[in-house]
Amino acid sequence: MSKIILVDNDINVHNLCHKALDGDGHEVITVSRGDQVFETIKEHGKIDLMLMSIEIAEEHDFSLLSCSSNQKDNRIPVIVFSSSVTTEVEKETYERGALDIISKNVGVQELRKRVNKILSSQYRIGKIASEGTKEKKILVVDDEEGIRSFLKDFFEEKGYSTITAKNGKEAILLVESEKPNM
Repeated sequence: MSKIILVDNDINVHNLCHKALDGDGHEVITVSRGDQVFETIKEHGKIDLMLMSIEIAEEHDFSLLSCSSNQKDNRIPVIVFSSSVTTEVEKETYERGALDIISKNVGVQELRKRVNKILSSQYRIGKIASEGTKEKKILVVDDEEGIRSFLKDFFEEKGYSTITAKNGKEAILLVESEKPNM
């Protein structure tokens, strides 16, 4: 199904991810150090999602959050794990480009749900992108800034005009004024 790279040196996180994601048919590739990421991407080809510990992200000044997995330079979406999820940590993580941040104490079902949400949105995005870009204006609505930013960048790289809204009320106003057609 999807290739997911896990970058974490905690064996408990490795076990959790395999337990949660192997059963859904995902291929989980694990590395324990940030300096192994690029070589692993080259070795395995297109990566659909990266799960990474906040400690490894910080060690690399968050540069791993902007990795690309193919020659088209498409950014790999990233979910960050942290043992302590605070408002401050969340804010910095989203600002640096992560789509989600999850506590290392997350349960199997919650991890599966959040991973599949991101992966399913990628599938829908890819399907839309493959249909062409002729005069298409996209409205992206999500309450999470990181997801809005990721989707806006993705569609604009594909040549779409993109507008964003953080909630339904804002979206309705934009639909009336901007007239998006997607």
